[in-house]
Amino acid sequence: MYVHEKILETLALAKHWQAKGKQVVPLFWMATEDHDFEEIRSMHANGQVYRYASAMSGGPVGKIPASDALPAIASMADDMAHQPSLKPWIDAMQSAYSCGSGLAVAHRQLIQSLYPDILCLDASDARLKALAGGLFKAVIKRKPLMKSAAKASALWGDEVDAMPVPFKDSPLFDTSHPGKRLRIVAHEGGYQNKLEKWSTKDLCRLIDEDPARFSPDALLRPVYQEHILPNVAYTGGAGEMAYWLQLIPYFKQSGSLHASIRLRQSVAFWPHAAWRKYKQLGWTIADLHGDLASHRQQYLQNNKAPDLDDSRLTQQLAGMLEQAYKHHYPSLKPRVDGWLAAMEKHERRMNEAVRRNLSQTSDSDFQRMVHVTGNLWPSGYFQERHWTLLDVIHQMGPEAMDTLRETIDVKGPVWWWIHP
Repeated sequence: MYVHEKILETLALAKHWQAKGKQVVPLFWMATEDHDFEEIRSMHANGQVYRYASAMSGGPVGKIPASDALPAIASMADDMAHQPSLKPWIDAMQSAYSCGSGLAVAHRQLIQSLYPDILCLDASDARLKALAGGLFKAVIKRKPLMKSAAKASALWGDEVDAMPVPFKDSPLFDTSHPGKRLRIVAHEGGYQNKLEKWSTKDLCRLIDEDPARFSPDALLRPVYQEHILPNVAYTGGAGEMAYWLQLIPYFKQSGSLHASIRLRQSVAFWPHAAWRKYKQLGWTIADLHGDLASHRQQYLQNNKAPDLDDSRLTQQLAGMLEQAYKHHYPSLKPRVDGWLAAMEKHERRMNEAVRRNLSQTSDSDFQRMVHVTGNLWPSGYFQERHWTLLDVIHQMGPEAMDTLRETIDVKGPVWWWIHP
């Protein structure tokens, strides 16, 4: 859902400035040259997992045939045929992915059909790459990003290893080999990838001849976008903000203009049941970000559940046996000790059963905790990274997307809730 949230916030931001007389164009950049196929290979919807049929991996994901997604979309249509409110959205997917081209074209068509007011740009478009040849040659010849690395690293202090993208002698990939996106690295005064070697002069000549074959890495991507089409503002997630923070010294050293960066807003949807249970718990927002295991431990303590290692009964029995046997029958000590060891194991199992019974009671606060955290963090991921548009409509009703459009406000908080 965060893709939809990004687009709607960008549209809201453009509308905000247009109302002030500013001429702005809302843009959505697609990172179609990313090669992390596993990240996009599956889609979760209504509790089911749908996967691309493609076996392609390693190359730019935008070049994967869009038709590879059609079997998964067909399965989705069959599974959700009983929900007519989802049909228009699934039909839009089937139409876009029947384009006869790659995922980049299909995804752009889908976004434009859903949000006709935004300009959707494919970063791998050869016409855009042609505008970036000078930038690509500059990072190869002068290595300005590497020259800014020391100052950028200082921003992270002792946590320099937490920087999201390591600085490289070359921030470029070569995409000219089918199914591959090969990192270009410095080598013996020139450059190479796993299949070819070039002098600096020859690599620059190739950039002049065919800039479309070269792809920026995650750190160069914002610079590439600013070089092609300078932005007034850039709205992105926390990870994208971290890339921009790494680039502050670069922009200062190069004297380049750059956009204002803006942390995007996030939205959490609360179906009726989850919202009711949340209110019953009386939780704060901070509680929602707590670890479920910690919540369970606190719940068990509040309900006076025994600790797993609580062996008070065994200890009481030990005292009784000490008096009954040990003083009068020393020869029975090994047998008494064995009895106590067995008793301690049984008591631990009973403690575990008591704790489990408390946790599994259907009307217990812990089951409410499980439901609430499962809504906000499905499968351990923040909801917007797991839920799809289909989940929102299924859980919240066909009017949910209209509610989302009306909710996004550029002056609002970073985190919105939509609930009954």
